[in-house]
Amino acid sequence: PIILVTTFADDRITAGMGVSGVGAGELVAMAPFELESLRRRHPKIMDVITVDSRTGRGINELRKRLASMKSIKKDVIPQSYARLKEMLMRMSAQSYGNQFSVTSTEFFAMAQSEPIGLDRKSAEQAKSLFCAWGDLYELSSGDIVLQPQRLADVLARVFTARKLDSMLQDGILRHDSKSLGEVWGCDEARGECKWSDGMWKGESSLPDSENPPPFLQLLHSSGLAFELFKPDGRPLNCSLVPAKLSPTPPKMTQVESDELLAEDPLVFLHRLADRLFQDKEEYGVVEVRYGVTLPDSFISRLQVALRHLTLLGGSWRYGCCLCVQNPGSSHSMLPTTGLQTP
Repeated sequence: PIILVTTFADDRITAGMGVSGVGAGELVAMAPFELESLRRRHPKIMDVITVDSRTGRGINELRKRLASMKSIKKDVIPQSYARLKEMLMRMSAQSYGNQFSVTSTEFFAMAQSEPIGLDRKSAEQAKSLFCAWGDLYELSSGDIVLQPQRLADVLARVFTARKLDSMLQDGILRHDSKSLGEVWGCDEARGECKWSDGMWKGESSLPDSENPPPFLQLLHSSGLAFELFKPDGRPLNCSLVPAKLSPTPPKMTQVESDELLAEDPLVFLHRLADRLFQDKEEYGVVEVRYGVTLPDSFISRLQVALRHLTLLGGSWRYGCCLCVQNPGSSHSMLPTTGLQTP
C-alpha cells in the first residue's frame, strides 16, 4: 500500500472557486477526477494526504494514518548502519566537499571493514536505505554521490554553461566530448574539479551506443532532456533539451504570438502555417482538445517522438512543424501542443 503525500497544504484550500464536489474552505490534495485517474493507474495508492511544513497542517493526520497501518513493517536499524553513515559523512566533510562520490567497490569495502563489519547483504540494505532517505544517491554507473543536494548543480550546468548556448541549436545537446565537456568538464585552474571525467564521458560518444554516462542518464531521468533515436530505434547520440528551445515559433515575434493566441488558437496556427509553408501546395492544421490534465512532460515527449519528421529549424517550446513526404506528393503539417492560451 502507498500513501501519497503532497505539500503546500495551505495553498490547496479551496475558496469556492469550484473544484467539483469540494466545498469552499475545504482542504484537497487534488481534484477528485485527478485522484480517480491516479488510482486507476496506480492501484496501490490507498490514500492522499496534503501537508504544509510552514504551518504544520496535515502533519498530525499523516502521523495518525501511518500509526493505524498494521501492514507497515517495523525494523530496528543496526548501530553498524549509523557508523557507516557517519564514516561517509565524515569523509565528505574532511575533503571540504571536494569528494563528490565513491565507487561501488569503495562503498562495500568501507561497509565490510572494521569496526563496521557488515556482510554483503547488509551492506546492500544499508545502501538502499541511505538512498531512500536522501543521504546518498546511486548513479547509473553504480557510483554513490555523498551529498545528493550537489546534483542540483550538475543539472543546472546544462542551463548555466557559458559557451553552451551557441552549441545548443534547436535545443539539441550532442553527446560528444566537446559539448558534454562544456557542461560538466572540470576547470582545474579555477578549482572546479568536483567529479571525475568518467561522470560525463562514456560510451555514448561512440556510434549506436546504448550506455549514456551517469550525468547524461541523470539528465534524462529528471525529465530535463530526452534522448533522441533514429527511425529504426538506434540512438542518435544527442538529446532534446526542451527548455533551451525558443519560446516563440519561427518567423513570429513573442508579441504577435501572444496576440494571435489571445484571438484564437486556430487563427494562430493558420497564420504560422501560411508563413512556414508558402512554397508548399498542401498543408494541414488540426486542433485536438483534451478533456483531462496532461503530464508536464507530454509535450516534450511528443516532440521527441516526432523528431525524425520535424522541419529543420521548425521547433519551439510548445510545438513543431512536420514535413511528411509521400510518393508523388509533399504534405506539410503543423502539430502544435501545449498552447498557453489566456
